[in-house]
Amino acid sequence: MVTSSLIERNTKYKLLRMSIFFLHLSFLITMICLNSLGAIQIGSIEDLQKIGNDPGYPLNGEYELTQEIDASATKNWNNGTGFKPIGSATNPFTGKLNGKEKKIINLYINFQGGSNIGLFSVVSSGGQVSNCKLENIQVSGDSGVGGLVGQNYGTLTNNYLIGTISGTGIYVGGMVGENYGSLVRCNSICRVYGGYYGVAGALVGLNSQGTISKCYSYGYVSGSGVIGGLVGWNWKGTISQSYSTAATSGENVIGGLSGENYQGRIWQTYATGRIETRGEIVGGLLGWNTGEVSQSYWDMETTGKTTSAGGIGKSSSEMKRKSTYQGWDFNNVWDIQEGATYPWLRAEPNPPPEGDPNEAEGDTEEEETCGCSSKHKDRSLFWKNIFDLVFIGMLITVMSGMKTRRH
Repeated sequence: MVTSSLIERNTKYKLLRMSIFFLHLSFLITMICLNSLGAIQIGSIEDLQKIGNDPGYPLNGEYELTQEIDASATKNWNNGTGFKPIGSATNPFTGKLNGKEKKIINLYINFQGGSNIGLFSVVSSGGQVSNCKLENIQVSGDSGVGGLVGQNYGTLTNNYLIGTISGTGIYVGGMVGENYGSLVRCNSICRVYGGYYGVAGALVGLNSQGTISKCYSYGYVSGSGVIGGLVGWNWKGTISQSYSTAATSGENVIGGLSGENYQGRIWQTYATGRIETRGEIVGGLLGWNTGEVSQSYWDMETTGKTTSAGGIGKSSSEMKRKSTYQGWDFNNVWDIQEGATYPWLRAEPNPPPEGDPNEAEGDTEEEETCGCSSKHKDRSLFWKNIFDLVFIGMLITVMSGMKTRRH
């Protein structure tokens, strides 16, 4: 009796240990599978619009595009206002979106009188948007208007945008209306129209204590307030290793790179775009400056301006010589075709374009396909595998117990 009782207790102990082992194993595999499952897949403009509007697509989620998205249908959405910007001032986007170099073309947003307008309304300090390509987009609103983000506190990396952006109020930018965060390797090819006495830039309208690094803009910016080829107003912000070839037109404060640099830092930058203005506060690089400017230049011939509130003016031929750019790193950051082109960032494939572009057209290459376009299908398959694993573990445990009893 004692021996039988001891064997029974040992059997129960072994079964308990095996059950605990399989529970731990199931938990571990669950965590591994959750990590491997990764970001929520976005394969259509309808999926993109669900972010922040569907419980399965939270504003703090992690997302990635799986294929090119044609957003032409948005022109007929919401009684003509188009795509509703993701997030808001009270509920900003706090997650991550990786565009995976896939394009979003023909996006339409028309919120006249609205603030913080863009693909994203507001991106918080923890939010990240990277590798997004927006082409042939049209975005309009009042204040804080940008093609990608209306108001940014987060991190924007390796994004580019082609389109037309307009705002009737203040702070209008090709990519970002108001930047309080950071932009790295972000490029805009846009026509930007600022409001009456507003602030407008081909890349960013207002850069308030934010950072802009390794970025460029090409296109056209107009308005009657503070206008800049890259940034409208740089307020205590930093602009580094960036340039603009955008043409500018304004009536008040205007600069080839930035209309006004208020106590900000600008270094290793240049501007070449034509400046048309009836105002008196104008400069080839900066219209007004109370900050620090170093190793920065403007082309006196192409801008049509021989003076600036900061920077060094050069002729077109000098601007195409490596020797002009003192302290610039032409081995790792910049490249140039000596005597033929202006410098360009090595992260970009070609020298900078010159002049005022026509309206951008979306690329018409065939859409890429993805075998995992449905998030919900992935989730269902995932949980099926987990349940199968747990069932098999329990089955092995029971069989082992039966085997022990027979002995």
